[in-house]
Amino acid sequence: FCLLTIKTSYILRVCSSILSTILIVILFTNQDFLSVLMTQQDVTYRHGHNANHIIQNKHGLIHTYPSPTGDIVFGSNLYDGTVNTNLMTKSNKIARAYMIPVLKQDIENVLVIGLSSGAWVRVLTSIPSIKRIDIVEINSGYIDLIRSYPHLSPLLSDPRVHIHIDDGRRWLNRHPSTTFDFILMNTTWHWRNYISNLLSSDFLKIIRHHLTTTGALYYNTTSSIDARYTPHLCFHIVILTKILLLPVPLIFVGKSKSKIITLYYLDLLGLILKNLFSHSIAQ
Repeated sequence: FCLLTIKTSYILRVCSSILSTILIVILFTNQDFLSVLMTQQDVTYRHGHNANHIIQNKHGLIHTYPSPTGDIVFGSNLYDGTVNTNLMTKSNKIARAYMIPVLKQDIENVLVIGLSSGAWVRVLTSIPSIKRIDIVEINSGYIDLIRSYPHLSPLLSDPRVHIHIDDGRRWLNRHPSTTFDFILMNTTWHWRNYISNLLSSDFLKIIRHHLTTTGALYYNTTSSIDARYTPHLCFHIVILTKILLLPVPLIFVGKSKSKIITLYYLDLLGLILKNLFSHSIAQ
């Protein structure tokens, strides 16, 4: 029996090696595959366009590509936003940012973890009730990028805006008594390295400590089921928002003494559109 098991294991290893070799030969003799591979390695060229901004420092590479609906931003060669604040264009689903004063009214002190292109912060600066915006961004290169765009750069001179070049968790731990009415994290992809630093229940508990008694957290789950579940462990009210019927939901959580509630929120325009097509679907 032992000899049979050893022989079977050996045969499986040999077969897998042969299949892997065949697959590699097929892929690397395919010109289309090689073309895609080489294009992805060249960060200065993507989708027929040359990069129009390239910023490199110890934290990595930031580069952008021109687009009619706003330059596309890549951080460490992964999508990191779009340089757009136009609600009609919606190339970066910016409607979610404009919904902030609807979800949480009369906010005054705001914390933003992650600056990126600055589009969301630029929208925040248009909210009259806000008195102070603290931004924690680990990569100073994004500040240089924002200076290149006239419709975004005013946020850098806004007296309410205070940018801290630091790690989000570290900055919060260094300011244990600082609280906010509203904390925004337009979080990167849930499958990236070290993303648990921002999406774990441990970090959400740190966030909760920095919220006022009526404060709220608003963050991007990037469609992760786990990221949608985790805030239930830390907050009493959890609202899953799908703004303008967008496929990428955000989580809106707030402090409350009531029981845990999960609401599926659709904005007014989305509801109107549904009513136009099907009353039953709207219900």
